[in-house]
Amino acid sequence: MSSARLLPGKQFEVSRALRARITLAFAHDGISLPARPGIRRTDRSRPVTRQLPVRVSTLDLAVVFEVTPAVYVLVRPQPAAPA
Repeated sequence: MSSARLLPGKQFEVSRALRARITLAFAHDGISLPARPGIRRTDRSRPVTRQLPVRVSTLDLAVVFEVTPAVYVLVRPQPAAPA
C-alpha cells in the first residue's frame, strides 16, 4: 500500500475526492454501494435497506482465533498411509 504526503488540513478534501472517484468507478462498472446517512441516492429503483453496524470485541476475535485451530486439530483428516 502506498501513502501520500498532504498539506495540513487537505486530507479531508483529498479523501472526499478519492471516495467520489471510487464511487464513480464502481457505478461505471455496475457495482452499487450501500446507502449511508447523508448521502443522496440517485438510483430509486431499489428500496433502501438499513445495515446495522457490526461490533466485534477483542475477546470475540481471540475466541475465534483460538478455537478454530483447536477444532481443526480435533477434526482434521488423518494422513494417508504410505503405499
